[in-house]
This record gives sequence, C-alpha cells and structure tokens, in this order.
Amino acid sequence: MRQVDFATIIGQRWHTPPAPTLIAKETPTRVPIVVSHLVGATAMKAPTLKPPVEAAYTFHVHHQPLKHSDTWVDGRYAKVPFIPAGGLCLFDLASSPVAWVHDPFDFTRFYVNRATLEDLAYEQNIHFRGELRLPVLGHADPVLEHLSLALISRRRVLGTETDSLFSDWIALAFHAHIVSTYANGARVKSRPKGALPPRRLQHISDWVEQRLNGPLSIAALAGEVGMSPGHFARSFREATGATPHRWLMAKKLERAKTLLLASDLPISQIALDCGFVDQSHLTRAFNRGIGLSPASWRRMNRN
Repeated sequence: MRQVDFATIIGQRWHTPPAPTLIAKETPTRVPIVVSHLVGATAMKAPTLKPPVEAAYTFHVHHQPLKHSDTWVDGRYAKVPFIPAGGLCLFDLASSPVAWVHDPFDFTRFYVNRATLEDLAYEQNIHFRGELRLPVLGHADPVLEHLSLALISRRRVLGTETDSLFSDWIALAFHAHIVSTYANGARVKSRPKGALPPRRLQHISDWVEQRLNGPLSIAALAGEVGMSPGHFARSFREATGATPHRWLMAKKLERAKTLLLASDLPISQIALDCGFVDQSHLTRAFNRGIGLSPASWRRMNRN
C-alpha cells in the first residue's frame, strides 16, 4: 500500500504546518485510523480545503474554546454554536464538510473509514453497519477528550516512537467507545473471554525479544498468535495486568539496563538496539520510568 503523508495533507487542508499525526493500522489491508493534532495560532485566512467525498468520519475534539466559526455541509451553510474546551464536532465526510475558523484553534482530529469501523466491530462480535448518528456540534465527550490528551501528553514526553502499540491501543479504545456511543443499530453479541494462555504469552515474549529494535504493532503481535487485535489486547491485559505498550516499554528498559551494565556501548547505540528512535527518546523514557538518566543509572550501578 502506498505510503500517504497524512501530516502534510491534513496541514494543507487546514492551512497549518504539517500536523503531528499517528497512524493506527491494525492490519496491512485495512484503512488506518489516523489521529492528528492541529494547532492554529491565529484565525484562518480562508476556509478549509474541501476533503475527498468518502465513506468515513472525522471527530474533532477541541482543546480550547471556539467562539466564531462557520461550516458548510453538502454545500449548505450551517451555523456553528460556541464550542467549549472538550467539545466534540463529528463530521460525515460523505457530506463534504468545510469549515472556517475565526479564532485560534487547538484540536485533535480522529479519522476513521466506515469499512474499518465495520471490520473492527465484527472482530469484537458486534453487528454494526458503519453508520453513526451525528450529535450537535460542541457535544461534550469526556472519553474522547481524555484519549486525545493521552496521545498529546505521551508525544510531549516521549516524542516520536518506533512502535505503534500505544496509538493502536488508543485506536481500539476509540473504536469501542464510538461504536457503543454513536452507532446506529449496533448489537453486541457474546464476546470471547479469558486471558492469553501462558504458552502463547511466552511465544509473544520470545518473538518480541528477537525484534525489539524494530517497529511493532498490536496487529503484528495478534497475528503471531492468530488472534484479532481487539481480542488479543483484552486477553493480553487479562494475562499480564498491563497493556501491550506498557509491557513493551518495560522490556525495552530492561534490555537497556542490561546493555548499560554489561557493555561499553555508547548510549546512542543502546537506544537503537532497544527500539528507541534516538538517545533523547531513551533518556526521556528512562527518566519517566526509572527516575534517572541512562548515564546516571549506569554510573550508579557500576560503582
């Protein structure tokens, strides 16, 4: 599948620089869930560029109030009420929505294709035809607000990451929430339950150890044991008491500590060997998880 530069495309559409963007792709063939953080320090000088007409939705979770903005849906003007911080604006891209924001803005944009909605629902034993009801603009949704803030906070602390486990986990939580909250006619069937068996958990652990310095995703882990991403994520947490991304970070830090003690490798090389983007990424993760920089920890534990 051709690599798409979502950050640039979305930034151009909203007349901003490339928007920091995370891509949660549960399988190689499914259209990904794309999450972007858009910030405008001033009012927009022109309306947004018209998005392609497609069977998809965007969810805009605003992090600061919007007092003055306009929107057009199917070419018809629609008044936008005051949007409070935490307010949600949900748009159906089949209606070709266009917006013109007359204030500075700061919001997280979730994009999800209807086919992806249906496929993920099927994996979770939910009967759903991909159609969402659109709440009034500015509707409060604390769940999506907190998912958005979690992504923003993690990026500020750790920067860009090589693996996508955290964004995949957020995407699965996002999907579960919107299907239960906004889906028309969704029916939940019985779900498979139970923890990941020890044999499968050990297989995953061994498999990850051999690939710790490369990109990893929930889809890859789930596929290795023949499970859907959603079922795997639930079963994994039931078995370990931790989400996949927390478990993976712990494994990366343990390998980093081993290399810091047992080798004279430079910290920049240890960072790459443990699957971090660079030395600063490792340092941020070390400070957050252990309370010391890698260099300080190495000196303290070698003496």
